[in-house]
Amino acid sequence: MKAGPLLFVGALVLAAASWFAVVEPLRSRAEERAGRLLAEDHPVERVRLARERFRAWPGPDAEAAARLENELHDYASPRPEPALDPSLSVDPAGLVKGRLPWTEVQHLLAWSAAQPRGVRDLDIRAVAEDPGLADCLVVLEPEAR
Repeated sequence: MKAGPLLFVGALVLAAASWFAVVEPLRSRAEERAGRLLAEDHPVERVRLARERFRAWPGPDAEAAARLENELHDYASPRPEPALDPSLSVDPAGLVKGRLPWTEVQHLLAWSAAQPRGVRDLDIRAVAEDPGLADCLVVLEPEAR
C-alpha cells in the first residue's frame, strides 16, 4: 500500500480522536454552563412571574379600595397656594429676601415651586448670630414680555 492513502486515513483517525479529546469536553462544559444560566433567576422571568401573580390577584377589598380612593382624592384636590411669611420683602421684579426661622424655610420652598415663573436662584444660609434663623434669597425668572 502506498503512503498517501495511509497518511489520509491516519489524518482522519487523528481528526476523530482530536474531536473527542478537545471539542467534546468543551461542548459538555458549555452545556453545563448554559444549564446553570437557565436555572438562575433572570429579570425577564421575574417580570413574567410578577405579571402572572398580578393577573391572579383579586384586587383590594371594598374597605381598602375606599381608603385608596380617599387618599387619591386628597392628592388630586387643588391645594391653596402657599403664603409667604410677612417678614420677607417681595420685589415685583421677582426678588424675595429676608430672614426666616428654619421651620418656615419649607414654606418658602413650596411657595417658590408654586410660582408660574421658574426659580433662577435660590440661596438659603444659616445666620451666624442666630442659628434658629435662615437668611433666604429667591430670584424668580423675569416675566416674558
